[in-house]
Amino acid sequence: MDISNLIHADIFFFITSIAVVVFTILLIFVLVYVLRVVRAVAHIAERVKVESEQVIDDLSDLREKIKDSGSHVSGVGKWLLTLIFGKVASGVFSGAKKRKKSKGTSADATEETE
Repeated sequence: MDISNLIHADIFFFITSIAVVVFTILLIFVLVYVLRVVRAVAHIAERVKVESEQVIDDLSDLREKIKDSGSHVSGVGKWLLTLIFGKVASGVFSGAKKRKKSKGTSADATEETE
């Protein structure tokens, strides 16, 4: 067996060993980063769960209050419409009174001039 072949094999295994160690260290860093991301996502999911349970409880309380004061249901509906769509939508959906046209409106005046 030639000594140069043995030296080449030793160099190859030495370089391969260093590459495996570097690859393993990089893999550990990536896994630590992934673990941090997974923990953050789990924490966010837990907070969403808690907050959604609180929203459900609040809506249950609101439903009970609406049932207790049945005559005020239309007021709650108007309030929700105002909250969501603003004052204009509340006026439209609440059946606001329409203005009566007087006899001398501008529409009548334009008809007379034609």
